[in-house]
Amino acid sequence: MSIIQGIRDKGAWIVFGIIALALIAFIMQDAAFRRGGLFSNSNVIGKVNGQNITRTQFDDEIALIKDRVGPDRNIPNAQLIPGVWNELVQKVLLNQQYKKLGLALTPNDLDDILFGANPPQWLRVAFTDQNTGVFDINKARAYFASLKSQRNSKEAMKIFTVYIQPEIDQRLFQNYQQLISASNYCPSWLARKMTTDNTMDNNIQYISIPYKSLNMNNISVTDQEIKDYEEKHPASFQQTDETRSILYTTFNASPNSDDSLSILAHVNELKTGFIETKNSELYLDRVGTETPYTGVYEFNKKISTQYSPAILKLPIGQVYGPFVEAGNYSIVKVIGKKDIPDSVVCRHILIKTMSNGEAVLDDSIAKKRIDSIVRAIQKGASFDQLALQYSDDPGSKNKGGIYHFSYSQFSNLSKEFAETIFYDKVGTGKIVKVNNGAYSGYHYIQVLSQKNIAPATQLAVLSKSILASQATDNSASAAAANFASTITDVNSFYTACQKIHTFPLSASDIKKEDFVINGLGEKRDFIRWIYDNPVGTVSDPIEFPNIYAVAIITEDNPKGLYSVTKARPYAQSYIENDKKAKIIVETKIKGTSLSDIATSSGQSVQQADKVSFASPFIPVIGNEPKVVGITFNKNYTNKVTPPIIGNTGVFVIQANKPAGNKVIDENTMLMQKKMVESQITGYQSAFLQNLQNAADIKNYLSEFY
Repeated sequence: MSIIQGIRDKGAWIVFGIIALALIAFIMQDAAFRRGGLFSNSNVIGKVNGQNITRTQFDDEIALIKDRVGPDRNIPNAQLIPGVWNELVQKVLLNQQYKKLGLALTPNDLDDILFGANPPQWLRVAFTDQNTGVFDINKARAYFASLKSQRNSKEAMKIFTVYIQPEIDQRLFQNYQQLISASNYCPSWLARKMTTDNTMDNNIQYISIPYKSLNMNNISVTDQEIKDYEEKHPASFQQTDETRSILYTTFNASPNSDDSLSILAHVNELKTGFIETKNSELYLDRVGTETPYTGVYEFNKKISTQYSPAILKLPIGQVYGPFVEAGNYSIVKVIGKKDIPDSVVCRHILIKTMSNGEAVLDDSIAKKRIDSIVRAIQKGASFDQLALQYSDDPGSKNKGGIYHFSYSQFSNLSKEFAETIFYDKVGTGKIVKVNNGAYSGYHYIQVLSQKNIAPATQLAVLSKSILASQATDNSASAAAANFASTITDVNSFYTACQKIHTFPLSASDIKKEDFVINGLGEKRDFIRWIYDNPVGTVSDPIEFPNIYAVAIITEDNPKGLYSVTKARPYAQSYIENDKKAKIIVETKIKGTSLSDIATSSGQSVQQADKVSFASPFIPVIGNEPKVVGITFNKNYTNKVTPPIIGNTGVFVIQANKPAGNKVIDENTMLMQKKMVESQITGYQSAFLQNLQNAADIKNYLSEFY
């Protein structure tokens, strides 16, 4: 029952013997606990506007996330590193903004966070009476005040980092957002103009000469034209990080039918011993299994396998299988059956023998003390008074030793404690010895009540992964090595793929600090290789789960404007349309009237009614903002316009005089409010990214991970 676990499981009374340090004096006066103090380590993994982010700080953040999700989820660092980096960069940028603006929290602010009208959920849980459901704020304040002496403990620092600091960060962020939101403004003249414009519509006649009407599939676009287009539109072709691209192909190393049969035969060889053993845990430990033995009963309704109906019908000691599930051959053995509750209320008195790895009381003395306490209770002494006077559990001694637990918390409790409260009957009074860190010692436990009792089964599972044999793996590795030996450049890569009837795949936009390559998976050392070698280098066979890959480096795209190769798919169609537009204007548009131009272009005059200024769409044609804009240009009312180079073709239009409704003040005020709200929404969705875009950020992650 560790402190962090206690909060996570909402048995939070255990926790607050340590949270006192997180109160005002701790937060406002002790700079050692502030995150800024972590920027002193020399192992710099990045800089944000000259401010260091250290590896110590980075690893602490990763450890913190793992601690939050709990020990049951083993999240690889590769899944966490990109998100942690982005989060730390944003925190540094925000703190820099707070400093510029003079934003800070006072002791009163912190008091409001913890004890105001909306205290944090974890605080409510800890100090809410289980019987009345009422949050006791006075008790919370008193408990904090009484425990300030523990402000320097290691666990207290962890509580601050996990629970208090996020509350502070959130409040500062809210204050910052409110300042930015309050700065948004829309002048009344602009709101009136927008309101007026949005009421306007027009009827037009037009001629559309689509680009696709030119049967010209051989328009060439040179590399220089791509470069020129990029330079005219740099915002659309900016590369913020260096990236590289590869071509690759794969060779299957998955287990074949012979491999599967071999694993099945091995599992069947172990089956007899599994049935006969009297100690399934020791047997599985000796022969190995992919499914660890827990010794915990599971509710029948929660045993999730397609074979559950058959397994649950078995008597104790019998097995089911082998069967295939989740890539394993498995045999399941029924160890025990029991009706158990999903929640319990218990109370206990703890006499500690150890605390944080240090002996606090001799074992024999502790045993005599707990025996004396039990005899006193049996003679009628008050359990509540004895718990208050003698129990070494600060989380329960003030509550008569009472705890409420759900069965989902079983694995988080010490085994002896959990088995007593969930597996023994109501009315049980029992001394158990626990060896579990801060709660090592003798517990006297009484089971007060149990609810929602249902059938449960304890299972042992012998499972072996269906893996490729060494022969299968060697065959795939040899094929990949033979392929790699024939490659000298990209052309030979394509040729070699054709010979073995496969197709080369591509992976692009690979960053130096990435861990995963799309289509292949996680392989940090392979990404290092991609950046340690020049374009054109061919890899040796690289092993991934169930495959070997061979790759060739095809592109190095430095920070700045895209390379011509990367820009071409985006820019080429626009350049081709510009060329087509020039040809259309020079050869298809003759005369001064719509009828003349219709004749010269071979197109008909079209009609579009109620074209709206508020929407840049032409019915049937699509999105054409230039055409719609000129429709409302007073200089062209009842006149034929010059050629308009649009998205889908070249247009010539003749528009009537625009019509609109009278604008009233109420509509203007609504527009003004709407525009401010739109500004706020736009800022909220993009301001963090904009801060990053404007910052000088140096990323050295690839040198450390």
